[in-house]
Amino acid sequence: MRVVAICAVAVLAAGCLGNDAEGDLAAPSGEANGSPGASTIGGATTSGTAAPTASITPRPTLRPIPLGDGPFRSPQKRMTGEVLAFVNYGDLNTVLPMLEYETLSTIAYFSVSLLRSGRLDKRGPAWAGWTGSTMDKLIERAHRKGTRVVLTAERFAWSSAGATEARALLGSATARRTAAREIAAAVDERGVDGVNIDFEPIPSGQSENFVTFVRLVRKALDAKRRGYQLTYSATGHIANYDVASLARKGAADAVYIMGYQYRGAWSKEAGSVAPLGGPGYDVTDTVDEYLERTTAGKVILGAPLYGWSWLTTGPGLHARTRGGSAAVFYRDAVKMAGRTKPGYDKVEQVAWISYRSGSNWRQLYYDDARGIRAKFSLVKQRQLAGVGLWALGFEGSEGPAIFDLLRDSFVQK
Repeated sequence: MRVVAICAVAVLAAGCLGNDAEGDLAAPSGEANGSPGASTIGGATTSGTAAPTASITPRPTLRPIPLGDGPFRSPQKRMTGEVLAFVNYGDLNTVLPMLEYETLSTIAYFSVSLLRSGRLDKRGPAWAGWTGSTMDKLIERAHRKGTRVVLTAERFAWSSAGATEARALLGSATARRTAAREIAAAVDERGVDGVNIDFEPIPSGQSENFVTFVRLVRKALDAKRRGYQLTYSATGHIANYDVASLARKGAADAVYIMGYQYRGAWSKEAGSVAPLGGPGYDVTDTVDEYLERTTAGKVILGAPLYGWSWLTTGPGLHARTRGGSAAVFYRDAVKMAGRTKPGYDKVEQVAWISYRSGSNWRQLYYDDARGIRAKFSLVKQRQLAGVGLWALGFEGSEGPAIFDLLRDSFVQK
């Protein structure tokens, strides 16, 4: 079975094809079509037992925002749908002064790893970012505007080593209970509003254990304070996620579909990393598959703020690839497209350009404003809970344009 994957939820992938002369960048984390190789930048996923670390000192001003109409929007938000945006820990300082909180209902900090023991990894820069002063400012400013902040707790299983760690965690009742307690304690002590669980993929034979784990997290959060938001990230192809069971009472509030990385380094043909339509498996197919298993109000569709470029055999639409591929952040894609007139593929609903790189042809495909609006329209047509963004920081100076798109689609006039 083909796996179309992403990382919610996730950070940039280290080692997924290098940069080229046009400024193409490292790939967003995640896999697709069964092509392993992604890992996290700024600290690899680790195993074992975390070194002893003091608990977070609760800040009196950093308390969860009052409960509103359900686990997403708060009373003062004028939003018509959930907008869940991820921020990588390495981008906190850059992103903080740029955020427009009135267009964001939830900000997800990405991410702190779970070890095979169930302990949160408190040894690296991700935990330091989570407990640091920049995060203090983000939480305080977000809460002032009625925007929720959640922790992302992740365990990747794309590599054989990662799969072994994930099986050890999910397969142990003790490790599952430990992880649930650690997550609830981190959320409560930090004064935030919930958690996103990012396990990708779910190893074979662990589907039921993952449901049990999510239910344990729900129970541990409720023991601290009822009303915490609990979501989980899932790949574009449902694979081993038991979506129906994860949506039942006592489990998750919603699934965040990582609706991207449908193409990448393995692709034989250039095109969108998040095609809305097409002859192959696409984002619309993904949404419909999830809706066969759960209700629309339990689904959040994630959209990418990055595109992809390849060396190609020629300049034509969907040309054959010749390797040399790399991810391109939204900010860089817009600059590159500004040097020429981009085309627009009305089937996949994606902007694209062909350009010369020395004696070679390259092609870049990315969601421009028109493509992003099309995904927002799908969310409204299917009456989904809302939309997600992977990830704030990729847009750079184009941030105001992204926030305007969100405002036009999800903020009451």
